[in-house]
Amino acid sequence: MEKTNIIKIGLVSYLNTLPFVYGIRTMIENQKQWNLKIIQAYPSECTNLFRENKIDIGIIPIGALPNLKNYQIVSKFCLGTKQKVDSVLLLSHNPIKNIDTILLDYQSETSVLMAKILARYYWKINPIWENTTQGFEDKIKNNTAGIVIGDRTFTLKNKFEFTYDLAYEWFSFQKLPFVFAAWVAKPNLSKQFINDFNLFLNIGVQQIPKALKLFFNNYNLPITQTDALDYLTNKMNYNYTKEMQKSKDKFLSFLKNLE
Repeated sequence: MEKTNIIKIGLVSYLNTLPFVYGIRTMIENQKQWNLKIIQAYPSECTNLFRENKIDIGIIPIGALPNLKNYQIVSKFCLGTKQKVDSVLLLSHNPIKNIDTILLDYQSETSVLMAKILARYYWKINPIWENTTQGFEDKIKNNTAGIVIGDRTFTLKNKFEFTYDLAYEWFSFQKLPFVFAAWVAKPNLSKQFINDFNLFLNIGVQQIPKALKLFFNNYNLPITQTDALDYLTNKMNYNYTKEMQKSKDKFLSFLKNLE
């Protein structure tokens, strides 16, 4: 791919992608061979951008993979967690057994599907599932719970008596870590670009404190820089390991049996 062609990169617009943002921005500054453009969106939007050929490579929710065509997973990096992530939550004023309706975060794809898998096979409940739009968090009351993902969880989780971390619930269910999204590319991208791209992703993952120092204020977060560093280094996991791949395959196998 020549430099005259713009390679469009889809990135989730949450704090958890900061290491990737730093790595890609470093690539833009130092690797003049490639003409790169970052497009940031929430997870379900990233999937739509990829389907509509508006991005060439993106961090795509694994729940979207069965419905994609002409793609390849191209990186040893991902958005995952070993156990508890703190930013993919079921929020409720009542325990799970008393929940009769669950609101589904419109920004989510994989987390919504994970909640449905957990409800059927682990929690053993059969709630009403409701799609949502912006502002749905205010409707979480009584026996209505809600799936909320991303940076909004940093303050919302303190407003509810019952907070269920979906990644931890998955770990309790399957004894596996969880991968939320993987780097997925169109098949036309060159091997040289993919190799270079991964080198700079690695730079970002290896330099999280530096990345946070440079870009923390861009996110306008309700948490301290110290808490953000703890989240990125101790809650998030960026390595697409064999255990992560096994978890992904297990997750996709459950999807086949969901209505």
